[in-house]
Amino acid sequence: VWTWRFPHGLYYADALLRAGDRERGNTLLDGAGRLFARLAAEGLVTGELDYQRALVASLRGEHDAAAAALEEARVRGWRNEWQARRDPALAGFRARRGEHG
Repeated sequence: VWTWRFPHGLYYADALLRAGDRERGNTLLDGAGRLFARLAAEGLVTGELDYQRALVASLRGEHDAAAAALEEARVRGWRNEWQARRDPALAGFRARRGEHG
């Protein structure tokens, strides 16, 4: 799964979690974590992957980790803040920070 397709799997995990299927949703998030670790070990580190790590952290309720990953994404050149303001996978993160959208 490459970066342009990868978020679809995360949105599917989000849908599963919202529907109460925590086992399948968390299984997908676990797979994402393994993929991120493998890509980092291979030297692939990008702002887009950091953003996707933020999605996983947000879906897990790990809001400090989501904030850190978003900051890493920004430092690495990711400039799609509009996306983060609307991304459904970051809804819990935004709510915790008192943001709407």
